[in-house]
Amino acid sequence: MSDEATPLADPLPTPRSTRPMLDQAEISAGSLMAILVYTFNFFWPFFWVVPMLKRDNRFSLYHAKQGLTFFMFSLVFMVVIGVGVGGGKLSTLEGGVIWILVLGINAVGLLRAIKGQVKPLPIIGSFGERWFGNVDVKPSEA
Repeated sequence: MSDEATPLADPLPTPRSTRPMLDQAEISAGSLMAILVYTFNFFWPFFWVVPMLKRDNRFSLYHAKQGLTFFMFSLVFMVVIGVGVGGGKLSTLEGGVIWILVLGINAVGLLRAIKGQVKPLPIIGSFGERWFGNVDVKPSEA
């Protein structure tokens, strides 16, 4: 018998990152769409559909997936605020704090798109990476 310890297998393998490695040319090409995803979240929340359908740039697609995640969570927050405030369960102050949180998360996404960063949104972004990690750009047609 050997006195050497046998390393244990990692029982919980770390998931592979779904964040694409991008060069500056691809970031520049997709930055307008990525910025518009978060800009229109303030006015028209379905703009993330455009880069999701086109799927021709990994930078804009990454931010579209984050925008879709933001949209899903903001719907839940709106229901909580609507039912909570209207039903007397939340005060207007608590509802206001939730709205500030929602707008702050969207603002962080907008700043990251402007800076050319591929980073998940705070609090909710990791869900988007898990849920939509297998959505990738369409193969180029030769």
